[in-house]
Amino acid sequence: MPRRNAVVRMVSVVERLTGLIARFQALRSAQRDRRLRAMREFLATFETVRARAPLNIFSLLNVTRDEVRHSRFLASLLDARCGHRQGNLFMRAFLRACALRIPTNVLDRYRVRTEFSGTESIVDIMAYRLGEFIIYIENKIEAEEAPEQLAREFRDMRRASDILSIREERQYAVFLTPDGRGPISAGGTHWVALSYARLAAELRSVLPQVTDEKVRFILEDWINTVLSWRGVATDVL
Repeated sequence: MPRRNAVVRMVSVVERLTGLIARFQALRSAQRDRRLRAMREFLATFETVRARAPLNIFSLLNVTRDEVRHSRFLASLLDARCGHRQGNLFMRAFLRACALRIPTNVLDRYRVRTEFSGTESIVDIMAYRLGEFIIYIENKIEAEEAPEQLAREFRDMRRASDILSIREERQYAVFLTPDGRGPISAGGTHWVALSYARLAAELRSVLPQVTDEKVRFILEDWINTVLSWRGVATDVL
């Protein structure tokens, strides 16, 4: 009798375990089905969003109007020694956008620096070649000009030019803004006003010459980003 009772209890335990396993498997199957449905819905939504607004690296990184990031990106484009392997292609496009008269035969060796500190100021981008040319670029997207900011930067450019033995007619100061407005803190100094739309137009014109597919895609993203800004004049395109 005791043995029979033990067998009955064992059978009962096995049945409960079997039922528990069956319920667990059913629950896991239901969860898997829910995950699959959620994944399918996500993919469908993603495809819809992507079709409406193609993926953009600047939007993805949330730096669409980040002044510092845009300055660094532009500096990397202008730098012929940078990893884009396009030589001075982008620098020549920039010179056309600004109508700066710098012979292309001096664009084989030059340097580009960001956040360059002078005696009175810090300029966003400086490009130069010893004895040949210097370009100061002040980039304003969201921030306002500080009192006499561009006048101070211009004086620093003159000082740097003296050290680099660059004659006055090859010293250029460029004020880059979304709408191409003139500066209010230049204090009588001469700055070339450049809009992002004008620069984007020149860079777009050289896209067919870009040999690196990744560089071309990123540059296209940048062009689309700046042209999406409110207040950017697109009549130059």
